[in-house]
Amino acid sequence: MHSSIVRGFPVNCPAFADRATVQKEDSAIEISVDSNGQAYIGKDPVDMSGLGSRLQSASSSQGNSGKVLVRGDDAASYGRVAHVLASVSQALPNREVILVTQPPAADKAAPHHSEELEK
Repeated sequence: MHSSIVRGFPVNCPAFADRATVQKEDSAIEISVDSNGQAYIGKDPVDMSGLGSRLQSASSSQGNSGKVLVRGDDAASYGRVAHVLASVSQALPNREVILVTQPPAADKAAPHHSEELEK
């Protein structure tokens, strides 16, 4: 797996061959789930019980527009990442949510999610 650092907390995202390309947006909210299941908004840890309210606060401070980028570590439990996705859908029902992955090792030349976000 490849380690990925965008602007948020560094996690080891899973690699998938078929993905859409994501353009970096300053208004995007970045959520990461590390290998231990800890969620972060940007680089700030957040309790799962307060995730919805923190997302609403972050969204309103950014003008309630833009994408929500969710990055789950490859070792994070599916249930934890699914819980984060459900929290995002409830707290920000009108925002586009994108699950960010890494390109496979053989596909590194093509720009994908995390590579484009680092620009």
